[in-house]
Formats: sequence, C-alpha cells, structure tokens
Amino acid sequence: MDTSLRRGAAWALACLLPYPVLVALVARYGFAFPYWDQWEFIDTIRNVWAHGLSFSDLWAQHNEHRLVFPRLIMLAGVWATDWDIRVELGVNLLLGLAIYLFALRLSVLAARAAGMRTPYWTWPLLSLFIFSLAQWGNYAWGWQLQILLNTAAVLAGFTALTSAQRTWMRWCAAVLAGIVATFSFSNGAAYWLAAIPSLLLPPSPLPKHTKTVQTALWIACAAACLGAYAWQYEKPSYHPTLWYALQHPATFIEYICVYLGGITAYYRSWAAMAAGAVGILFALAACCWLARRRTLWPALAPYAGLALYACAGAGITGVGRSAYGVNQAMASRYCTVALLLWLAIIALLALMRHAAQGNEWPMRMMRRLLLAAAVVLALSTLLASRQGYYELQERARHLAPAVRQLETGEGTDLLTRLYPFTDTFNVQARTERIRFLRERHLGIFQK
Repeated sequence: MDTSLRRGAAWALACLLPYPVLVALVARYGFAFPYWDQWEFIDTIRNVWAHGLSFSDLWAQHNEHRLVFPRLIMLAGVWATDWDIRVELGVNLLLGLAIYLFALRLSVLAARAAGMRTPYWTWPLLSLFIFSLAQWGNYAWGWQLQILLNTAAVLAGFTALTSAQRTWMRWCAAVLAGIVATFSFSNGAAYWLAAIPSLLLPPSPLPKHTKTVQTALWIACAAACLGAYAWQYEKPSYHPTLWYALQHPATFIEYICVYLGGITAYYRSWAAMAAGAVGILFALAACCWLARRRTLWPALAPYAGLALYACAGAGITGVGRSAYGVNQAMASRYCTVALLLWLAIIALLALMRHAAQGNEWPMRMMRRLLLAAAVVLALSTLLASRQGYYELQERARHLAPAVRQLETGEGTDLLTRLYPFTDTFNVQARTERIRFLRERHLGIFQK
C-alpha cells in the first residue's frame, strides 16, 4: 500500500468519528417495534406466511412508491430473525456507512478527473452531513431503509459512471444502481435524467460508437424502468390533488426550499427555507462558473447530477405533499434526499478552491471565502444534528408507554401513538395484526 493510499485510509477512519455516536443513539432510541407504515407491512408478512412470496407482494404500491428492494430486504429479515426489527436498524446503519464510502470514493475519482489532489479537508464535512441526526427519522426507523437504500444506490451509480475507465461492467453497475434506486423510492425515477451529464462526460475519452451505444441503451433502460413503474399505477385517493403545486406556485417553491435546507437548519422552517434557497443558488452559480473550464467538466458532471437529483426529489415530493403545508417539508426523513445537494455543494467548494489558483488578491479572497463557507456548513449541520437528537429522544419517550401497552396487552388507548387506528375498520385490523404477531411469536413477541 503506497503512502498516499495509507494516508487516505487513515483520514477516512478518523472522519468516521460521528458514526459510533449515531450507532449508540440508534441502539438506545431506535424503534425496535412496529411503527406507522410497518403495521401495514404486517399484512404483507401474513400473505407471505400463508401463500409464499409472490410478485404482487413486492410490486404493490405503497403511497407513490414501489418498494421492491426494501420489501425483499425486510422480508429476508422476517424469515431469518422472526422479524427482529433491530436487524432493520442495523441495515440502516450499514447503508449510512455505504453512503459515506461511496461519497469518499466519488470525491477521489472526481479529484483525479479534475487533475487535483484529493480534497481530504472535505471528508470531515461529508461525515458530519451523512451521519447527521437531523436524519433520525430514517436511521431510527427500520421501515425507512427505503430512502437510505435509494440514496446509496444513487451514489453508487454516479461513482460507477465517474470511474477512470468506463468499462461495460461499470456501465451495467450504474444501470443496476438506477433500477435499485427507482424501485426503492419514487424519487429514484429522477436518477436516469440526473446521471446523463456523467454518462456523456466520462473522465477518460470513449470511442464515439461506444458512447452512442451506451447513451441509447441508457435511454432504453430508463424508458423500460419508468414504464414498468407506471404499469397499473394509481394515485393514492387520500393524497391531495397533484394540481395544487401549479395552483399555488409560491407555496410549492417554499416547500422545495424548506425540504432542501432542512438538513442544515432543522430547527426552524424559515431558516431551512433560507438555507435551501441559498444552497440552490450557490450550486447553480458554482456549476456555471466551473463550467467555463472545459477540463473540469468530467469532475463537475457527477456533482451537478447529484444537485439536480436532490432538487428533482424535492420537486417530486412537493407535487404530492405541498398541499399539507410548508412545515411538512421539515420531516426528518426528507433530509437524506436533501443530503445529496449538500454533498454536491461540498464538492463544488473543493473544485472552486482548486480553480481559484494564483496569488492575485481576488483569488486569495475567494479561497478564504470558500473556507469560511465550509466552516459555516459544519456549524450549521452540527446545530441541526443537535436538534435531531432532541427530537429523537422526545419521540422515543413519547412512544415508550405505548410499546409497553402493546407488549403486555393491558389496554389499547395509547396504541394510536404507534399508528392512528381511528375508525372501526382500523381498530379491527390492528387487533388481527397483533394476534398474528403473538401467535407466530414475531417482532416484539418473540420468545
């Protein structure tokens, strides 16, 4: 192992310091019991238990999503552990680690494509963002592995496309990543468009014929995936009209800004809105400024794609959710999608610092401003993580009495904290699901 590789590995491990903190807090406060959507997943478990796994069990819509790969992982956990939900929490933590490693690898590949040194100084920032407790709603809830899996797949795809040599094997890996992203969370549909700049701007020149064939096949794979996704798709009847965003464009734009800024300003919606707006404008301005240097295009392409993907994800969610109000965009689970915008911004800071060479006063001042921006990002995500810790702790305390009631069977009045069983049908369904778990000794009823 050469010196630079050893130094990079050592620095990567040092930057992992936030990860043990996240693991410890998830171990203490994570939801190791059925919570919200997991109550509906019990019906899937019952179907598989009674009739075996069928394609319809995996393909069935959940809200706007087709959770093929998350369901496969969760059902594998049910089969292997009698649905010990702590296994799903462990998968979440492993996916977070995968996101971190893919982000580091992409950083190295982009630096090589730009002809600059690996920006090790950005790695602590990447770690703070990726393991931020502003995302507690994903890390501490097993059901949410869908979003973490989607994010890991997207980063894996961009990493494959940014590799020094675009072999057909790496192209296939990027396509596979797109399939996993699309059928893990609905935002994955945007991957096929967001990755096109990386597809067209490989770090090493490709024969024209190869690039043409890869691009044509990429479009065909995208069409096949999106067509399959749309097959027998139905808009959930309990969701607001999709025309709301067009009828209220100001609310829609505010929603997108709050959605994207939450991971840096999780404590106030107005602060998240400001952070999101600044993040979008900075990413756009940085991409335009860097695009003037043609030699930086292969390094810029994946991060422009990640920023586009995050913005598209916010837009997709906003079309279906902005009618619920801007504050709904502050949901912790959305921070992991917004994360990709901020990972892109961190990389853009490094590329701009590299491009701002020279001893002239404007260049020196620009490098200092970029360093100051990195410090501001670190402080803001620490504050957001602190707020996330308080919310996770409070949510765990709120749910604890309901979990005890579920385990003992002594009363049912608090079970609405685990899922809003309000009408007669839902109460009856809850009783049947609890009976099934008890009889099969699944979940928290394991012997």
